Amino acid sequence: MRNLKCRVWNKNMGMSEPCTLTDIGIMAEEGLIDLENSDIMLYTELRDKNGAPIYDGDILLLPCGEKAEVCFCLGAYGILWNGFKPFTECNASQYEVIGNVYENPELLKG
Repeated sequence: MRNLKCRVWNKNMGMSEPCTLTDIGIMAEEGLIDLENSDIMLYTELRDKNGAPIYDGDILLLPCGEKAEVCFCLGAYGILWNGFKPFTECNASQYEVIGNVYENPELLKG
């Protein structure tokens, strides 16, 4: 199995540092991460205009000034903005990560 980069949002402990999803579980520097009460945010393998990694659940600032959520849908990563737009149809390097849906949900409110 290929190891995947991810972050974990734990409802009790907050956001983890980047970690790795392996065949035995999710590994961080401090060891295996307890997944009870947790959501996994996989790395999209893309970076924003500042070089920051883009993860599932991140909130992006678009060049037009609007905000969009990163998600995995229809077999691809993309953004929820006027429907689903896969990253293959847009240029992620023009966007900026400004938060995520767990720590900054208010960013997506109208």
